Amino acid sequence: MAACGKCVNGVIDTGNNEIPCDCAAGNTALFRIASVDGVVTGAESRRHFHNGSPEPIATSGGRVSASTLPGRPRPFHETVVNALERVDLHGLESLLRLIEATKIPKGHDAVLGALDEVNRRLKGMSSGMRKKIRSATAAILLQKRMQEADAGN
Repeated sequence: MAACGKCVNGVIDTGNNEIPCDCAAGNTALFRIASVDGVVTGAESRRHFHNGSPEPIATSGGRVSASTLPGRPRPFHETVVNALERVDLHGLESLLRLIEATKIPKGHDAVLGALDEVNRRLKGMSSGMRKKIRSATAAILLQKRMQEADAGN
């Protein structure tokens, strides 16, 4: 990116600390913040941790994990559990196909619990759709057993 003249690679050194520049490079520059475990981008820093931030994240004297910041990619099992909590009958079949076709490295119990909840929550499901839920459940249980067996070796 072209230099904006106010910063070096998106970073402004104030003498006491470094802050993100308002230029495009400042959005992607990486920063360490005392209340965050991990690095944040300049855009995230301005959005959540500066005075007058539009979406402040209160840490109440504790620390927050950078991986939990809004808009950050999450592990597959967290994403799929969130999707299952919101799915309706129209989107369920596609989501079940995705679950069956994807290797789920962890969080099997959370996904299984979310599938059980979908089975209870969605009324008017055909027996064919319930069979697809059982098939996805069986696929997750198999992955879980295989992972447990691999860990035992």
